[in-house]
Amino acid sequence: MSKIIYIDTETTGLNPRTNGVIQIAGMVEITGKEVKRFDYKIRPFEKDRIEEKAMETNGISEAKIRTYPEPKEVHREFTQMMGEYIDKFDKADKFTVVGYNVRFDMDMLREWFKKCGDLYYGSWFFFPPIDVMCMVAVDRLYKPRPFNYKLETIISEYGIKTEGDLHDAMTDIRVTKELFQRLIK
Repeated sequence: MSKIIYIDTETTGLNPRTNGVIQIAGMVEITGKEVKRFDYKIRPFEKDRIEEKAMETNGISEAKIRTYPEPKEVHREFTQMMGEYIDKFDKADKFTVVGYNVRFDMDMLREWFKKCGDLYYGSWFFFPPIDVMCMVAVDRLYKPRPFNYKLETIISEYGIKTEGDLHDAMTDIRVTKELFQRLIK
């Protein structure tokens, strides 16, 4: 039985140690069937640095993210949700992670777990994750190269339409899943 979690994060910057996670969104797919969508907004930790450029990219104000739920509360909800599908004590029962430039998301999530006091991030996910951006690079190997590998550029080249704003984690993961499904066919 395959268990896939499509996942995307939005953050207050690019450094997992100094910046924070402000959104985790995605979908759970069990044996090819989507069974759950999730979209968590998260207040950054007090010590997390909030970069102005990141807030501009996300289109969110610092005042707005300060109203989001506490990170440890969201961590509890997130792990409880994953626990509906995964036995974190079974080494053979983990999610395969799929995302776009997913290493960034995984690094941010791993550090966020640590900040929440949870050292068992690896109990939930198989390694390595599947990076759809790398799949695009392989697909484009003998075709004209894209101008850049930003998600917006790539989905345009593949004719994928968005419903919502890019740089919202749920929008990003919906188009990433569609791109992934096209590439594996």
